[in-house]
Amino acid sequence: MIKIVDILEKLEISREKAESKLKAKREEIGFADKPTESRYISSTRWDLENAIEMAEKELIRIDRNLKEVERLLKKRKVITSILVEIGSQVKVKINDKVFEFLITETSEDINIGLLPKTSVIGRNLYQKKIGEILEYESGTGKQKMVILDIN
Repeated sequence: MIKIVDILEKLEISREKAESKLKAKREEIGFADKPTESRYISSTRWDLENAIEMAEKELIRIDRNLKEVERLLKKRKVITSILVEIGSQVKVKINDKVFEFLITETSEDINIGLLPKTSVIGRNLYQKKIGEILEYESGTGKQKMVILDIN
């Protein structure tokens, strides 16, 4: 079963990478900030400013995810739930592939297992129990999902 501490660790690693990228872009913009240079340099500066803005937004998204997972960890129930709810760790089988997710209020990062209850899969899982077979529409057509475990 997916562990919240593993998700936190992956989020911290993502945060460090985003911070490094942001720092590098900020340093890079210093080199492009020479008013005597050609219009090409101005264009490069504009590209760098956009890259910095994107990196800042990614860092904000990661920080928001970190805060939500930390909050879920603090209020986590010791007793395992029989229904999928926010904070549940869920193991599902979708079309013969097994996935593990932590159900969150809004944080989403499928690569590390964060799944918001507002997503297509999250909405279908919410308030369901182990063994339920669910069918839902996705961009690739009709999907079949079975809940294997809830923690």
